[in-house]
Amino acid sequence: MATLAVAVALLMVLIILAPIQFALEADANRDVLSYRATVTTLWGALGACFVSKNGSRTMSVIVGGRNVLTKPLRTERRKKRRPSNTNLLALLPVAPEFSRLLTQYLAIIIRSVKSWKISARLRFGFQDPADTGFLFGLYEAGRAVLSTRVDLGKVQVEPVFDGTALEGSGQLRIKIRPRSLFLPTLRFLLSRSVRHTWR
Repeated sequence: MATLAVAVALLMVLIILAPIQFALEADANRDVLSYRATVTTLWGALGACFVSKNGSRTMSVIVGGRNVLTKPLRTERRKKRRPSNTNLLALLPVAPEFSRLLTQYLAIIIRSVKSWKISARLRFGFQDPADTGFLFGLYEAGRAVLSTRVDLGKVQVEPVFDGTALEGSGQLRIKIRPRSLFLPTLRFLLSRSVRHTWR
């Protein structure tokens, strides 16, 4: 029993110290979204892969760099929703303290990323042009911040203001140091303003 406890403890330490690699390939066209997302740790020895294509979703467990178990995920049919008049701005938390903490936490996440590789092409638009403009403004602000650390030359985003639209494709590969996120994540989730905002 003691040997097992020591082995589990060593494994947890290795997982915290080892970088986490995340890879995402996605393709969107109207209401159809296909993607392949892979998360691995321990230098690719352990991880999971999620795939959605042609209406079916599967999850695979990765051990030693190979898929050892693949399981289909249940797909629930969603009822067609009526167009909503809810403004996107009204859905965002407005607490100043929450916004400050979220900005700081996102900056920590960006700094914890060891390497980036990203390419994307996206056209999007909402029923309300104000929502489209707001989201595109957030993208431009984020691009200005990330451009100092990430090559965004292969990222193209085009807003559509005269109707709804969603089409594009992209690839993203990042490597994160989890040990630098553990304490900041706990502080962020347990902070009073975060708990009060989402209550």
